[in-house]
Amino acid sequence: MKFNKNDYPNSNEHFHQRLCEVLDSLPEGKESKTMKMSKTGKVALIAASLTVIIGASAFAGSGIVSYWTGSSNSGYDYKDIPSQENVMEDFGFNFNVVDGFSNGYKFDGAVKVDQNAVGEGGEVLENTDQLDCTYKKGDASISLFADTSTLSEHSGELIGEYKGTPVYYSSYTNKIVPPDYEMTPEDKAAEANGDLVFSWGSDEVNVQEVASASWSYNGINCSILMIDNGINNDEILQMVGEIIDNQN
Repeated sequence: MKFNKNDYPNSNEHFHQRLCEVLDSLPEGKESKTMKMSKTGKVALIAASLTVIIGASAFAGSGIVSYWTGSSNSGYDYKDIPSQENVMEDFGFNFNVVDGFSNGYKFDGAVKVDQNAVGEGGEVLENTDQLDCTYKKGDASISLFADTSTLSEHSGELIGEYKGTPVYYSSYTNKIVPPDYEMTPEDKAAEANGDLVFSWGSDEVNVQEVASASWSYNGINCSILMIDNGINNDEILQMVGEIIDNQN
């Protein structure tokens, strides 16, 4: 089946990949996994991997990215906050991980993600290591991602800036359904107009509000992934500011 990138609305190119990584890392005791992700937002939760059908995306001067792949351990690689020196040694970039946020989210653990940008012919255009940190507040959690991919570009709504750094926001409603789920006419219409994104492979139907904020600072791409958190824009900008202020 062939997918045309113009058939789908634009979104942050790593947005759905990062959702996949978060969902895929929840069960413990599995081996490392590799996921294919795309910008359509169609996420298949199949066996030990998550697969997304993504239309191709063009980046000036960098060729054409057809899809992204990422693999990581299912359990935390870092149960304690990695130091700035650890991040430089393990990831190759200078980033100081915050231990928590003023809104109550505290560091819970982190993993190293091996991600590839893959071209239309299956060639790897770029390989980067991505830092994925999880923060929790009670039963709620958020994920903070950092990498130095040169193929990333921000999209979504500009919600503000912090010390001259623009912050972008994207969101969608994700409907997770069983493999044998039959879409209703209302489902198909909602998917076609962008009101719903469907993910396949759960035991029961579940609807989630998924949001992501992204920015770049000192050559590092950062984003925060939020699922059913209800975090508003002012709170997001506060968190971004706390991350930026923690860099030195």
